[in-house]
Amino acid sequence: MDTAQSIAFACMLGFTAAVLVVDVKTDKIPNLLTVPVFAAGLLFHVTAGFCGASRAGAAGGLGFALGGFGVGFGILFLLWLVGGSLGGDVKFMGAVGSWLGAWLTFQILVLSSVFALLCTIGIFAFGALRGDALKARRPIPTLGRAGGRDAVPPRKGWNRVRRSFGVRFGVPAALATWTLLGLKWAGCEIPWPPL
Repeated sequence: MDTAQSIAFACMLGFTAAVLVVDVKTDKIPNLLTVPVFAAGLLFHVTAGFCGASRAGAAGGLGFALGGFGVGFGILFLLWLVGGSLGGDVKFMGAVGSWLGAWLTFQILVLSSVFALLCTIGIFAFGALRGDALKARRPIPTLGRAGGRDAVPPRKGWNRVRRSFGVRFGVPAALATWTLLGLKWAGCEIPWPPL
């Protein structure tokens, strides 16, 4: 693992830890956290490409960062359009992508889906042990009504429903990032099927 990759991995470990804490405490991933990290990722890879010995140079670094941003932001933006994600989640994955590139960002999205499923199952199992397995932690909003923290009015014809069982995206995304970066740091290659 080279120095630039070690720096990027360390930055993403810290960033995802901060996002996890903020998302769990406030149910938001603020722009004040995501936008500077995205900009820093672009600057870092352009600088690393310019100073590095690779043929791609600064343009290659910019392409790497923008490709990762496109994957992270783009996939979650599509989910946001149909109400399956929140705006902060979209920008968060765009920032992660600007540091880690397209392929690792895609892997993080896939693994975070697995962790989100496991978290949801865990919440239901915990609820079953307490005797309230089918009750949501927060009430499910009435579609189309404004008012209340969880009620989200429709946007340009789309009915949007927020997460109602308490799984914040920062938790599975951070777990997925830490798992994949730990495997990469240990020198393990993840055997993903070819597309």
